[in-house]
Amino acid sequence: MDFNTCTVLAEATGLRAIAVYSHVLPAAIAIFLGFFTLVKTKASKLSVAFLFFTLAVAAWLIADAVLWAIPDYGRVAFFWSWIDFIDVIFFILAAYFFGILARDSISPTEKFLLIALSVPSFLYTVTGNTVTGFDHSWCEMFNNDTAVLYKSFAEWAAIAS
Repeated sequence: MDFNTCTVLAEATGLRAIAVYSHVLPAAIAIFLGFFTLVKTKASKLSVAFLFFTLAVAAWLIADAVLWAIPDYGRVAFFWSWIDFIDVIFFILAAYFFGILARDSISPTEKFLLIALSVPSFLYTVTGNTVTGFDHSWCEMFNNDTAVLYKSFAEWAAIAS
């Protein structure tokens, strides 16, 4: 008998339905707001930055919903490994958006530094080094401590910019 803890946990606690409503609906609203703002402001620099920011929020919400709702170990592992990269991108785009909002522009140096912040996280992700194993008892991945530390550094660096 194949005992899938991801399925058992999601079904026993009712998390599958909660994950859909608490993640997919806000993701749809974020996407709508991003495109609505883009259309209403005739694609201003600020509305384009806001669109990418809301798309990053939506991508994170959808990836997190998959983690809570999908009983397939392989999909859980895939989305778990990418969610940290999406998280870093979310913070970088937030820094870019709020930089434009506060100062009307961002210097090329700041743009370069924000993009450079994403490179190590991307490399960790595509090389398969963000996660180190799978905990079947809780349907969770074991995170690479170095990747988690870098993610925290990148988030704080983006906030400080």
